[in-house]
Amino acid sequence: MNPAEIESLLSRPLTHEERQKIEWMNGWERDTHTVVMDLLQAVYKAGEKKGAPAVAPDLLEKYKERMVNELDYHGFVREESYTIMAHAILSTDLPDNQKFEYVQVLDDVYTDLQDKEGKL
Repeated sequence: MNPAEIESLLSRPLTHEERQKIEWMNGWERDTHTVVMDLLQAVYKAGEKKGAPAVAPDLLEKYKERMVNELDYHGFVREESYTIMAHAILSTDLPDNQKFEYVQVLDDVYTDLQDKEGKL
């Protein structure tokens, strides 16, 4: 399975964990790869039909930079800020797939900062 093709369908970079899972799945039979990719493409096309495009990668990158600054306050992660931001995202009227993308970025930033603090 081609990570670049999957990133294109997702309209975002894969996380480290997602890349590891794809590498693991690349050990499966070729027919299984075809089935999984066909399913991903069908989900993508269904999302297009519903009129809910993905968030542009440059917007997600700007959001990520902002979240790093917001969460890494004076050198320590603020769990309260994470909770408030996640709630704010989920309370918007964005399509669910876009909410997921923003929450995923927020979660990735939070996890990275927690790891740097030695809390993971």
